[in-house]
Amino acid sequence: MNIISMTTICFILTMNQMEQEVLLSMQKKYLRAQALCMKTTFTESVWISIATDTHDRLVIGCVYRSPNSPNDNNDKLELLIKEAIAIKATKLVIMGDFNLP
Repeated sequence: MNIISMTTICFILTMNQMEQEVLLSMQKKYLRAQALCMKTTFTESVWISIATDTHDRLVIGCVYRSPNSPNDNNDKLELLIKEAIAIKATKLVIMGDFNLP
């Protein structure tokens, strides 16, 4: 995972075997965030945990699922979502391109 930091924006990138990228950006001046490493083997996603001024913990995930994703990859995506829910953050946002019919 590469983290590229600029003055006000931080980009977190990941690349899978097919050389696809998932991007999540945030404004650093308002947030205290760290990258999360998920245990599930679904590779096309990035996750961050954000501590807010009100002591909440916000977890944000950005996911890409290929339109011709095989069933085993769909199962991995389901496990990934369950893992994210199990973190028990105050707030959880999962977004991205799921390419579901």
